[in-house]
Amino acid sequence: MAKQDDYVRYTVRLPRELYSMVEALANESSRSVNAEITELLEKALDRDFSSPVEIVRLKPLGININDAAAILGVSVETLNQFVQEKRISPPMKFGAEFVLPTKEVERLARSLFPE
Repeated sequence: MAKQDDYVRYTVRLPRELYSMVEALANESSRSVNAEITELLEKALDRDFSSPVEIVRLKPLGININDAAAILGVSVETLNQFVQEKRISPPMKFGAEFVLPTKEVERLARSLFPE
């Protein structure tokens, strides 16, 4: 187990929307927000950004609600119905648009289109 001396304490200010997205990911993976941020940073820093394949594999934390509806092959109204049924979390405002957590869109896609 790592000792306390192996860590650096550093305070980071995040936009509320970004924090909410990281918090949702942390809850989904049963980790603390700090552990989730550490995991995300480790994954991001492990990437070989000289490879186009690795760049394409990077996933955003959130997907625009219109794009999510298109990916799932449903209308935005149907997607909003899924939100009402609590099949997916409500969209979060991120900048000028509303986004859904990518992992939740993936989970909903798997439930709509089982392999």
